[in-house]
This record gives sequence, C-alpha cells and structure tokens, in this order.
Amino acid sequence: MVTLHSHATRLGVLDIGSNTVHMLIVDAAPGARPEPEASTKSTIRLMQYLKDDGSIKKAGTEALLSAVEKAMKLAEEYEITSSAQLPDDDAIESALREHYAIFDPKGHAERLLELRRAALIVMKEVSDYKPLLIRGVLNGCADKYSDIYIAVECDDAKSLEIDLVDRQIEIEVLPIERPGKNEPVEEIIFEAPIIKGGYFDREQLAVWVRLKVFENRAKIKNLTKKAPDPWQIEEETAKTADIEQLEKLISLTEEK
Repeated sequence: MVTLHSHATRLGVLDIGSNTVHMLIVDAAPGARPEPEASTKSTIRLMQYLKDDGSIKKAGTEALLSAVEKAMKLAEEYEITSSAQLPDDDAIESALREHYAIFDPKGHAERLLELRRAALIVMKEVSDYKPLLIRGVLNGCADKYSDIYIAVECDDAKSLEIDLVDRQIEIEVLPIERPGKNEPVEEIIFEAPIIKGGYFDREQLAVWVRLKVFENRAKIKNLTKKAPDPWQIEEETAKTADIEQLEKLISLTEEK
C-alpha cells in the first residue's frame, strides 16, 4: 500500500479465480471512484488440473503459485508491499455508507429498507429462536447483493432445520467444524421473501438469509455500540437488533 499526497491510497487487489489470477493496481480516495493504474492477468484454468477426488495436481499448484508470483512482482513495482495500513471493518463499512450517500442515496435507502422488511418477516417466522439481526442490513452498509444475517438461539440445530422444512422452506445447511467459544454451530441458508413490486422484485434479484445458529444466547458476542458516523442514525450503531428494535428502525427510516 502507498499513501499518495492527493489523499488517495494506492492499493493492490489480487483476484484468484478458477481460470485466471488478476492483480489490479488502483488509486482510491474517499468519496471517489477508484482509478486503475496497472494490471496483470495470468490464465491458468485450474479445472484442467483437477484429479478425480477433486484435489489439484502438482502442476496446477505450480501454475497457480507462478501466477501469484507474477502478480506480486507488479505490486512490488508499484511499492505495494505492506497491508499494515489496511482499514478495519468499521472503516470499510463507513466508507460504503458514505459512497451510497453520495452517489445513490435514494436508491440505496429503498434497497436497504426492503432488506430490513424482509429480515423482519423472517425474524417473526423464527421468533421462537430469539432472532437478532446483525451486520450490514442493520448498520446500513448492505446493498443489493448483500445477504441478511440473523443470529438465532437453538440448543438443537436439527429441530430448527426440521421446523424450516415443515414451513416449505428450502434450506442449505453449512456445519461449522469445531466452533469456538463465541461461534455458531452451523449456518442455515435460504431465500428470503421479497416485497412484491419492490426493487428486488423488479430487478428479479434473489435475497438470501444466513441464519447463524448459536447453542445459547451467551455465545452471541455482546459487542458494544459505537458512535454513529455522519451517514448513520443512532439505532444503526447497535451490533444486534431484536424484532421490536428492528420494527423501530424500519419506522424511523420510513420517515426519513
């Protein structure tokens, strides 16, 4: 990373995909679109190196490492050698809220309100499991490709799965191996209901819910609130919101 005199920051973005490895060098400044400076792309096509068991052949590993090495040489050429100055999650989320406020305030407000309404519907459906809305839909940095994250309490995750299936909800279950002290035991993913005639309906975009299943509420991290940034209201600074708190937030944002 290089800090420039014009308040822009030079960043190297490394994208490793199944077909290519791409390094993009950009100059980024708050409130402005990133300006590309240089890029390099290597085609590797990892699929051709797959074994029958799904692992990658040695030649594929070597091709991938070679492509990454080429990408890193470009980063070094532009003096991007350290990630020590990278912003934390709060700074990134604040920058996203600023971006939406500057470039698409009305559209973002519509999409965020729809996501919150969808979250409220889901939370009422699983109200027996003490649902709490968390992350971007709550704090205001979510947008059209964001998932809805909800933490729930259930000492028997299988019973929650059965409950959802009985409600004709198609679910995907992602078990979490050896969860830590404050981590969920599994994640349940399903499609959220969308508002008829709303943005997501008009654009035919799916919205996904990710239920983070905790065995007991004590394991849901009790994170402290922070002061709102200029693009938040007080209620958006909470780390969790129950049904009543989400209803209040929706009411407040509808009035804006």
